[in-house]
Amino acid sequence: MERIFKQLKSEGIVKPAREMLDIGCASGYLLYLMKNEGLKVLGVEMAEHWNKYAKENYSIEILTGDFTKSEIKQRFDFITMFHVLEHIVDIPEAIKELGELLKDGGLIIIEVPYINGIGSILKGKNWSQLNPPNHINFFTKKGFRLLFHNAGFQIEKISTNSYNSQSIIQSFPKMLRWAATIFIGIFTFFGFGGNLRVYVKKKGK
Repeated sequence: MERIFKQLKSEGIVKPAREMLDIGCASGYLLYLMKNEGLKVLGVEMAEHWNKYAKENYSIEILTGDFTKSEIKQRFDFITMFHVLEHIVDIPEAIKELGELLKDGGLIIIEVPYINGIGSILKGKNWSQLNPPNHINFFTKKGFRLLFHNAGFQIEKISTNSYNSQSIIQSFPKMLRWAATIFIGIFTFFGFGGNLRVYVKKKGK
């Protein structure tokens, strides 16, 4: 979360008084970092126990449940969804709700496991992200573009990263782990990292 926070800050997304929604916020730590920068924050999380944790540790409000049924009236400057979309059954409905929650010109930052990334390439059917019914959707770059373009959004940027590749590296014999690290770095450099991150903009009226 600290890495993500620093990236978003360097990209000029983190600004005081901006309103942010984090969907699938877990403990609320990213929201806590944002709040300390002067942002107005709200989280949504399916796991109920995080609500109490965020209140006691970060003084952060977290709504419990499915964000498409939360009836949030507020509109946000940007929404973050890190490793959430792969869990959602009705993707078109989720995208529609995201549009309702976002201000015109607002941004959604989404990250999901990348089906064409290094983890899938190396592990094949043994890739750890292939674990239905937990993960039920997988995305390509082209698929993301079509999905959000057809819903009236604009793709601002698509990138990949391999921040959670440690499990892949550890699966190699000890003597080969250095080579696996370099190999993964090369694939990530050429756009085949294990995670797909997409910046989606809501078109203004």
